[in-house]
Amino acid sequence: MTAPQSQFNKPVSGMKRKFYFSGHSLTNPRLAGFLSEIAKAAGIDLAWDQQHLVGSSIRQRRQGYGLDPQAPAYRHGADRAGRPADVLGAFAARGEDGRAIDTLVVTEQHAVLNALVWQETVSSLRHIHEAFVGANPGGRTIFFEPWLSIDDKAAPQRWIEYEHAAAPVWKCAVSSVNQSLAVAGHAERIVSMPMGVALAFLANRASQPESEGDLAGGSTRDRMNLFFDDDVHLTEAGDFYAAAVMFLHLFGTTRQIDWSPATVSEPLAQFIKKAAADAATKYPLTENMNNLEGCRRYIESKFLQLFIEYYYDANLKKSSNFIISLYQKFNIKRSLDSFYNENSPSNPLVNNPVTSLDHKQ
Repeated sequence: MTAPQSQFNKPVSGMKRKFYFSGHSLTNPRLAGFLSEIAKAAGIDLAWDQQHLVGSSIRQRRQGYGLDPQAPAYRHGADRAGRPADVLGAFAARGEDGRAIDTLVVTEQHAVLNALVWQETVSSLRHIHEAFVGANPGGRTIFFEPWLSIDDKAAPQRWIEYEHAAAPVWKCAVSSVNQSLAVAGHAERIVSMPMGVALAFLANRASQPESEGDLAGGSTRDRMNLFFDDDVHLTEAGDFYAAAVMFLHLFGTTRQIDWSPATVSEPLAQFIKKAAADAATKYPLTENMNNLEGCRRYIESKFLQLFIEYYYDANLKKSSNFIISLYQKFNIKRSLDSFYNENSPSNPLVNNPVTSLDHKQ
């Protein structure tokens, strides 16, 4: 269901807010900085900090790359100043003005079916959410839906279709957490931010021949290169777009964006602002309570094979030789087939809300 707008779109002039980002290169410091600048231009004092760990899952940001349950919890990666992160300390801290963190933005590794199984996205997301709201009652947790690598920037339509197919799976994962929170009697819910489909929306618009401004002329690859530095990471223009979408989601889709980076030309900035406004309206924040049986059916009957084929072409073939990549594909398919059987008790979207998550190290 769509998140109640009153929860997000309160009057903002003179507002003070404090965000914490738990993520990797897709939620990089530049994106957070751009969000802060957009907010500042709107009269919002937005402070922020982060836990940044390259290529990490939520679980790895808790336990380290080695997934050591005895490792100090949430002490991996770097904070905004480049110091070793201390997430639980940051959650508990209050600034000189007494300001607490009011919003946690957390993302996951971008290969959704792999992450749900091997990185335990559902339990990991609930774990960090509970740690956050335990220190900041009434705080909001936003799940930032990531995007997979583009297989071909000269012809991005297949990637666009993949992102639209993957978005329901991310929402199902968030829904699983929310249902377990409801059964446990917790009032807070995690809200899902559809950034993957927002970027797919941008790619689709940018690849149209009638695109204006800095996007006029040039090849489709040239236009995609304006926003994507490689096949997954964003340029400054791409980060500006993602920050603009975030701002509109969190502070009101009817608001104007009155700031842009100096490195982004005015015609391109106007294109980005218009696309961000349209994407934020078309793909709203959601507080998901999906039917998990339907989620499992969708993955097994429609998404599983699509994921395996796309992941092979976009990632495995590019990182390994032909024989090794085929072997990797076979092993992944065999494993995922067993996990994502609709009736398998090991399916990561089998709801077990009675299980209590604690904060053991």
